[in-house]
Order: sequence, then structure tokens, then C-alpha cells
Amino acid sequence: MNQATALRLQQGLKEQEGELEQCYIRMEKGEPPSDEMERDWLKLLRDEERRIMEHEHRRLVSGIAWSIRALDEMRKISFNRHYLVYFYTKS
Repeated sequence: MNQATALRLQQGLKEQEGELEQCYIRMEKGEPPSDEMERDWLKLLRDEERRIMEHEHRRLVSGIAWSIRALDEMRKISFNRHYLVYFYTKS
């Protein structure tokens, strides 16, 4: 039983060493280490870009909302000034 486990572990180790060697060969050619690693890297980049876009969207929406509130306040102040000027010039 222990011998079977040892053989199975040795076989797994040899497979992993072979995969590692293939990764080094691909990297020397300027390729990604493996297709799986390339997919993971592209997913990471896509997720980071999505987070940046969401942050920019929230910032822009917040800025637009702030601008609308500021314009509304300026409109109210302007209306009140005109009303007061009209009211006091009529008296």
C-alpha cells in the first residue's frame, strides 16, 4: 500500500516537473508559461479594467449629481435675488 502511494506520488512529481520544464521553454520563446496561466492573466487584466471603469463611472455620476445640485442652488439664489430686487424696486 505504501509502495503504491509512493509510486503514485513519484509519477505525479514527474508530471509536474515536465509541466514546469514546458513552462520554462515557452517563457524562453516569449510565450506565456501555459494556456491556463494566460487565461488567468487575461481575466485578471479584464477584472482590473472593469474595476477602474466602475470607479470612473461612480466618480462621474457623483460629479454630475454634485453639479446638478450646485446649479439648482445657484438658480434658487439667482431667483431670490431677482425677486428681492423686483420687490424692493416696486415698493
